[in-house]
Amino acid sequence: NLGVYPNQTAKKSTLVQKIVSETSNTGVQTSFDSRGDGTEVPIVLVPNDQSCFCMLEVPGSGYVIFEKFLQMQDGDLYPPGTQFCVPGYNRIAYIVQSGTITYNYPAKNVPTLDHIMVDFHVVVSFKIKDFEDARTFVYELGASSLDALLSATLEESVRNLVHRVKHNDVEALSKSSNCSVIQEKLKNKLQRYGITVEKIKIPDINLPPDLQQRFQKTLTLGNEIQELQDRQNGHKHNTSVQSSVQQADIEAEYALKCQKCESDLARYTIELEGEKASIEGERDVKITTAISEQALKKAECESEEQIAKTKGEQYRAKIMMEASRKTETERLTKFQEADTLIANAKARFEVAKANADAIIEAARAEERAADQLKEKRKYDLEWARLDILATMAASGRRLISGEQADNLMNDLIPTNEMKR
Repeated sequence: NLGVYPNQTAKKSTLVQKIVSETSNTGVQTSFDSRGDGTEVPIVLVPNDQSCFCMLEVPGSGYVIFEKFLQMQDGDLYPPGTQFCVPGYNRIAYIVQSGTITYNYPAKNVPTLDHIMVDFHVVVSFKIKDFEDARTFVYELGASSLDALLSATLEESVRNLVHRVKHNDVEALSKSSNCSVIQEKLKNKLQRYGITVEKIKIPDINLPPDLQQRFQKTLTLGNEIQELQDRQNGHKHNTSVQSSVQQADIEAEYALKCQKCESDLARYTIELEGEKASIEGERDVKITTAISEQALKKAECESEEQIAKTKGEQYRAKIMMEASRKTETERLTKFQEADTLIANAKARFEVAKANADAIIEAARAEERAADQLKEKRKYDLEWARLDILATMAASGRRLISGEQADNLMNDLIPTNEMKR
């Protein structure tokens, strides 16, 4: 349940070990039920000094742990009731609560995933099931250590649980599935000390005032929305009823119109059948007439076709004769032209042959005069060389040596002349 942040009244329980002077059933039960300042929860009672008493009251409630010479005993030294002449070295060391113990733990200012501080009230119910568990508890843990262990474990578990959700989802953390996670964690830590965790619940989850007001407004708006939805559903139902009535009227009117349409359709069908028969009769007459006309036209066409074939044969024969005559004339003309070309070619051949013979005779004459022409050419070359030497002599002296001089002298004075 979501509560208002500043009005949280849950207080943290404190598990204590209490010294008592009376060990009767009534005294033990009264001591277990007393709460001191309202937050103390006695789970272990320690009788005060018993050495000066010869009578011992052994309670029937709770787990009574005896010591002999300050050594723990495995079982009960005395049965429940009043025992007389009890030695001082036999004493009741501890009386452990055997019923279910309720432990309240308010976790304050626990941050959610969106950093909103929330207060949680966690209630743990546990018990010590048997004598062996009680003995393990008082000698290995004790009330104050159990109180510290419960506080630390619950604080850590609640903070880890709350830190995973946003403030508007913290209400879901009170579900048993989330409580079972914390219970399993406590069980793993306390079971070895003889503590059995029976149940864990989160009865209160308290938000800050402003968020609580927003939450209340959200609930109010949700109720208003639900009311509007109910109105809308009622209006929708009325509209649906009216629509159903209107639909029934429309369907009845539609049925009447359908009947009228069916009767009109039957009448039109009969009329169409009559018109169809009349049209089919006219069609048969027209088909017969068309077939007769087609037969006549076919006969006429066949006759015209035969006439056209005859005329075509005559025209073809005429064209063939004209073409043959024209072809023969052209053939004769071409033969005459070919004979003329052949005669011209033969004449040109004779002329070319005569020209070739003349060229051959001229070449033979030049061959016979070759020796005379050789001396003439040699004479002309010698005069050209002498002209060059005269020109060089007239232009002044020059000194030329080496390979260039040899080449020049070879050109000006042939080798055979130098030898002479």
